Amino acid sequence: YYSSFENLQSSQHGNTLALVIAGGYIESLHIACNLVKYQAGSPAVDRIADQKYTLENIIEFMKTYESDADVKSTMATLNELKVVFDKIEQKEEGATAMKDEKGKKVLGGGTTLVMSKEVFKEVADKVASIRNSFSQTK
Repeated sequence: YYSSFENLQSSQHGNTLALVIAGGYIESLHIACNLVKYQAGSPAVDRIADQKYTLENIIEFMKTYESDADVKSTMATLNELKVVFDKIEQKEEGATAMKDEKGKKVLGGGTTLVMSKEVFKEVADKVASIRNSFSQTK
């Protein structure tokens, strides 16, 4: 992965890299959404909710190559998904200090994402729609 990443970036194929990353992200999110059944507080659902941050990072990376028409179009599509992810509730929790099973102090708190069943379905549906548009041959 890293070798491919570096090769594409150093050979002036960053636009291709941006599209590969976007496609891989959508495909993996599609698989995850189809494997997971919604259950509030489930670690798997929480992990899918966390993909909001990954999506933001991908969109930010793609901005470097947005002069490419395909990248610009893909960014617009990913921004549609971002609108859905932005519906996830963010809860602020105060900092807490706990001890793990070995007795070491662990800090907790910060922002947590809480995804409702409706938003989960909306994310899954949008991802499926995007995946289908990416995989159609023209």
